[in-house]
Amino acid sequence: MPASLSSDPVLAVVEKEASGSIALIFGDIRKTLKVDVVNLIWRHLATTPDALEWVWNTVKPLYETLGPLHADQIRGELPLPVVPAFSRDTLLSAGLDDEAIANVRLILDSYHHTNAPALAILSGFLARLEGGSAISTRFEQRAESAGSSSAAKLPPLIPIAEMPVSLGRLVQELNVYGEDTDHILLPVLPPPRLLAVLSCAGKNPACFASIERTIDALVEHARHLGEQHGLALAGHLPIVPAPEDPTSILASVRGFVRHPIARMTGICSLIVRATPN
Repeated sequence: MPASLSSDPVLAVVEKEASGSIALIFGDIRKTLKVDVVNLIWRHLATTPDALEWVWNTVKPLYETLGPLHADQIRGELPLPVVPAFSRDTLLSAGLDDEAIANVRLILDSYHHTNAPALAILSGFLARLEGGSAISTRFEQRAESAGSSSAAKLPPLIPIAEMPVSLGRLVQELNVYGEDTDHILLPVLPPPRLLAVLSCAGKNPACFASIERTIDALVEHARHLGEQHGLALAGHLPIVPAPEDPTSILASVRGFVRHPIARMTGICSLIVRATPN
């Protein structure tokens, strides 16, 4: 199966080059999650034999039932600090016209839609496989309509390896926000001109990145919420036979949950709040 290091921070199957059972699962992920692209964690798992099929078949039922409800609760429970909104004039001065802002919102809304359920459901997967068994009766209702949305066509994102050197450095600079140990698992960030706005805001104590000191706490809180909701979901996961040695698969899922998924659940919520519709 083709894999690429040129467009992703970790080894991953290129979505358009997927074939056979992997292509079928990718299609099922897009349909079930109502997304236009397959997130990096699934494309990374596709590089390990049996990993994608095992993890997806285990967690898919929760995406169709309780997962969206828990995602909504995580978003509502995040202690988001008050941040000043980006005005249209500010964004226009950075080269973001109404069409560009609409594209930014598509990307942000896509992240906002996918990260919180992944945080809750994959935390439940880890809790179930690594010994967690606590079940909360607080979340027994089914989420029949929670999290419903339709997939929108996202604008193309620039692979890290194809970015100009200065932009790549900017991505690396912003990537340390909310990270404690692992800077390798880069989240896919919004378009370059919005990155420039965020960077400029970081130089101005009145703007968005002045809350950098609170981002670490926000991300840690997101991780804690993921663990809580994961414990509540763990007992609802079906039993799917695991590969012979799932150690490396669990480590990969754990790395994604703790780092880019938890980080973007919190940080993306902040950017969504600060960016106009």
